Amino acid sequence: QEFHSNQNKSRLELDKLNRFNFNQNYKKNSTNKNLKIFCIILTTPDRLFTYALTALSIWGTKCSNYRLISVIPSNLKNYQTQNGLNDNFIREPLNLYQPDNHTHENYDKLTDKVLAAFRDVYKFYKNYDWYIKIDDDSFLHYENLVRFLQDKDSQSLLTFGYDIINNFFRLKGGYHAGGPGYIMSKRAFHLLGAELNKNISFCYNSGIEDYDVARCFRKLNILPGKSIDDLGKFISIHLL
Repeated sequence: QEFHSNQNKSRLELDKLNRFNFNQNYKKNSTNKNLKIFCIILTTPDRLFTYALTALSIWGTKCSNYRLISVIPSNLKNYQTQNGLNDNFIREPLNLYQPDNHTHENYDKLTDKVLAAFRDVYKFYKNYDWYIKIDDDSFLHYENLVRFLQDKDSQSLLTFGYDIINNFFRLKGGYHAGGPGYIMSKRAFHLLGAELNKNISFCYNSGIEDYDVARCFRKLNILPGKSIDDLGKFISIHLL
């Protein structure tokens, strides 16, 4: 009886996906088809059908490709198994992916979750110019992001985002805040992804994800770029 209850809940939630107003026409009408951006959107099972769906409906599907990163809820896993589908990936429009060995959602494990996501995205999705990691409760102004990146070199060893200068966590150049998101060039992401596929423990893990990722980038001589526009103002690519 419990299984059937979960299965029915799965169907109801997937029906909700089908009724959701995704902006699928954006890519067809986009004038920036040559700029390929992969969005890595962090979420959790309890936020999946609230924050994450809202993010997808407003800006997420504008990305050239995207994955929601989370443990897949058990009811959806049951639905996947019964239908003979991959049990760590829910297909479009949700594009929900559970990285290998990521089995629990816990803030102390956030660095592990992000690094595992980077490892797997690099393994399967190498052909993108830029990669952005962002949380499901942030708003990404995608058009501003595209405008900002148009004259940037995706082969540079740079990242962009909102910089935090913390006197306690001293790090050259500071580090980008993880919640509102940070942008990684193709070359920077590939260097990190390759190392993580060799050894997932390559990066220092204090449990503070944005600091840990930045510290790992420094090991690879990847530095934060200037995230400002022509007027010297911080680029408006996201709003909390």
